[in-house]
This record gives sequence, C-alpha cells and structure tokens, in this order.
Amino acid sequence: MDYSDAVREFARYVARPLEQVRLDEAALLLARTEYPLLDIPAQLARLDALAARAECDPNQPPRLNIASLNRLLFEEEQFTGNEKEYDDPRNSYLNDVLDRKLGIPITLTLI
Repeated sequence: MDYSDAVREFARYVARPLEQVRLDEAALLLARTEYPLLDIPAQLARLDALAARAECDPNQPPRLNIASLNRLLFEEEQFTGNEKEYDDPRNSYLNDVLDRKLGIPITLTLI
C-alpha cells in the first residue's frame, strides 16, 4: 500500500455514517500513510487489551472511572506527554504512541 492508497482508504472510512466510524480505527488508518504495512487489527487488539484492564463501572461516579483510567494509563502503563519534542511526528501516530507510551494530548486521549 502506498501513500495515496492509504489516504483513499482513510477517506473512504471517514465518509461512512458517523455511528460507523471508530476514532481509534480512523487514527490507525491515518497512520498507514507513514506505516503502510501497519497491522490495524493487531493495534486494535492492543487497545482492547488495555480497555479490558480498565476498572470502570458505568454505575459509579464519572470521577472514579476517570481516576481508574488515569491510574492504569499514566501510573501503571506510564503513558506521558512528550513535552521535550512536542513536534515529533511520532507523537501523532497512534501506533507509535502505543509503542513509545509518549505522545501529544490528542493521541493520548484516543488511548
């Protein structure tokens, strides 16, 4: 897959009805512009594995769920913002952020 193919694939995906678009999948499709061989199902499985570890309960107050997610992502997994090299393009590719545990606010939010 070359850059143009990746852009077309991304454009087709985000042209779907909104309820059929997953932000994590869209971000990974966008990452294919830089990583044409990116295994999107494997990356989604990584995100699902993280989600399975989250101790969230829709019946508890949102602040407790947020605290639980913060503990998992920022204390246990040690994700962090890249303050030193904010402009590093790897901060914008979801797969790189998963690998490096380093990113910018928008990609950290996707996780």
